Amino acid sequence: MRSLTSNTGAAMALMPLASPLRPTIFTTTVFGSAADYGEPILNHLVELRLYPVVGALLFLAVLPFLRGGPGSVRRLEPLFFAALGFTLYPVLRHLLANAFRESLHWSDFWEELTELLLIATLTVFFLRFRRQLGIAADPDATPKPAAAPPPAA
Repeated sequence: MRSLTSNTGAAMALMPLASPLRPTIFTTTVFGSAADYGEPILNHLVELRLYPVVGALLFLAVLPFLRGGPGSVRRLEPLFFAALGFTLYPVLRHLLANAFRESLHWSDFWEELTELLLIATLTVFFLRFRRQLGIAADPDATPKPAAAPPPAA
């Protein structure tokens, strides 16, 4: 089951490689001022070619080490989540860029909104589970008031 998931991740990472590289640059009006929006070819090369290959290679690097039991899975978590990041970022950028090809400012809006939602979700998560995560203030660690200095003789 684990190798199937990793193989699926490696295949998904390669999805953006099938998309054409189409740089888009245009000018639009935002609050009465002209604003340039665009995606140069260099961004496409990195996001849609380099990152998917790195993601697929990282997923494939995880495969041989999954047979070592729970300890090996625990050690491979950073590598797995790096692979997940390199896989999901180009897929989401590809979807956003192609869904809003004619109005890239909406692509920027949705990208920033999802980042804001992620930060808000993480904030709520950390506040809710601060005690379990070990980041809660320890009531015993509160500083005690300093003792009064001895009276001068």
